[in-house]
Amino acid sequence: MGELCVGVGAGSRVRAGEIVAAVRAVCGDAPVSILATLDRKVSQPAFVEAAEILGTRVVGYTPRELAAVPVPNPAGAITAAVGTPSVAEAAAILAAGGAPLVVAKTVTNGVTAAASIGGTAAASIGGTAADSIGGTAAVARSVSESVE
Repeated sequence: MGELCVGVGAGSRVRAGEIVAAVRAVCGDAPVSILATLDRKVSQPAFVEAAEILGTRVVGYTPRELAAVPVPNPAGAITAAVGTPSVAEAAAILAAGGAPLVVAKTVTNGVTAAASIGGTAAASIGGTAADSIGGTAAVARSVSESVE
């Protein structure tokens, strides 16, 4: 099976519990292999603590790396703020080795999260984010079943 990779974008005042809630909103209780975000967020206490709670590691990507990834939902406001049109979706795709999104960006209490699955599990879910976004709960069940 593949690794569940969750990309997260959040403001500087985010708390670990808010990150964890956003991750759970997109993948339910499925184990997360990688929490991915903007490079400068990796050492922030909220991201470090969220990774500990989730039992995973945090990886970061530069704005240039993130901006090079085509995503279904780019945001101009994010480009102006951090230099890339996507953090969550692009980080999830990069962390999964270029695998397609299984859950497009979803905002929970101001924290944006998206998920990809690297390896063979991505094919078992089938389709792209556009196919999967029809119901986050159903997608979360599919993600959970695929990584177990």
